Amino acid sequence: MVTSDSGKSWDEAGQLPGTVAVGSGGGRYWIAGTATNCDGISVRSLTASDAELSRGPSRCSPASKVTPGGVAIDVSHNTIWMWAGQKVRISTDGGRTWT
Repeated sequence: MVTSDSGKSWDEAGQLPGTVAVGSGGGRYWIAGTATNCDGISVRSLTASDAELSRGPSRCSPASKVTPGGVAIDVSHNTIWMWAGQKVRISTDGGRTWT
C-alpha cells in the first residue's frame, strides 16, 4: 500500500507474495522473502510512482530458514544487510554476492 497524504488515504501499489520483510534505502524500497527460484531469501528492490511498483531484479541470499519475524533487511548506500535467524549476510553489489 502507498500513501501520498501522510496516511489519510491509501492505494494498493501491488501484491508481493512471499514477502516477510521490508526496508528502505538508496532511494528504493527493498523486500525480502521466499521465491520459487531461490533456495534462500529472495531480495528485490522496488520503486513506487503513481501508486504502482516497479520491480528490480530478484537476487538470492543464502539462508537455511525463512520465516516471518525471523528476517530483516536494511540498505545503507550500496550495502544490503540481511539478517535471517542467527546469521547476518552483507552484499555490496546489489545482492549478486553475499558474505
